[in-house]
Amino acid sequence: MKYAPYVRVALRYIIGPALGLEGMADDPDMVMVGALLLAAAINEGWFILAKMRGWST
Repeated sequence: MKYAPYVRVALRYIIGPALGLEGMADDPDMVMVGALLLAAAINEGWFILAKMRGWST
């Protein structure tokens, strides 16, 4: 799944204004790092859930 659009929206409307940094969503490096972190968090979340429920990993 491609997470870049979700990260771009979060950077533009949530994280950017909260930190007072405009234009974060226009930086491709910030979008790439954010997408990588989001994908890693989702992957690790599924792994932890599988371990807790006894599913095969």
